[in-house]
Amino acid sequence: MTYTLAELADLVDGEVVGDPQLSIGTICSLSAPVIDGITFLSDQQYLDQLKTTTAAAVILQRGHLDLCPVSALVTDHPYSAYARIAASLHPVAEVRAGINASAVVDPSALIDASAEIAAGSIVEAGVTIGKNVFVGPRCVIARNAQIAADSRLIASVFI
Repeated sequence: MTYTLAELADLVDGEVVGDPQLSIGTICSLSAPVIDGITFLSDQQYLDQLKTTTAAAVILQRGHLDLCPVSALVTDHPYSAYARIAASLHPVAEVRAGINASAVVDPSALIDASAEIAAGSIVEAGVTIGKNVFVGPRCVIARNAQIAADSRLIASVFI
């Protein structure tokens, strides 16, 4: 998904300095920018990286604006704004309830009906898996482990 810098500024109640129609499609770091990426500055120790960044835009406080060589999204709270923008650019996939046919689940495991257990995963005896949990491919949930609601184990995780 892509947004204009103006749309992202509206999302976080920020102000655009530079091109409001700039297309932003991903997040990046100051030191490893990408052409359509937005990054942020919230720590003084990265001022040198800010001065040389080639990211499409930077989220920062007004006091650092004069050091920014690219378009900026000005806000009082750059880190919080970055987190909200990252969540919008890269939303978490919805959990699809069910257990893949290739998963191995011990009959004594308690798995909430809303959880998803992906291909090749192993759920051992006594495990409890809460609501809306995603267990990615090739994960192993060892005996008696408890996975809290809304947890996400992406791939090849051993617990």
